[in-house]
Amino acid sequence: MNVWNPVSVFSSLLQPIPDGHEVRLNVYDMIPPNWVTNAGYWMGLGIYHSGLEVCDKEFCFGGHEQDFTGVFAVEPKEGPPGVIFRQAHGEL
Repeated sequence: MNVWNPVSVFSSLLQPIPDGHEVRLNVYDMIPPNWVTNAGYWMGLGIYHSGLEVCDKEFCFGGHEQDFTGVFAVEPKEGPPGVIFRQAHGEL
């Protein structure tokens, strides 16, 4: 996981995103997969975490290993500790 650096994260957000740049919504399971969670998934049920991938960075909101909470950045499709990548929804 990347180390939090609010200056670099927020300064990158202030830059305009070039036209045609892909934006993805990455979805993670918060509970390890088993037959119950897989059945729930097919019924539209589950406990999920999500992150927004923009300009080769993924921005998430919530708890993590740092001493604060809120918006943070991770490597795309990595997510915070304890989550399992499920799928990406591309070009929003």
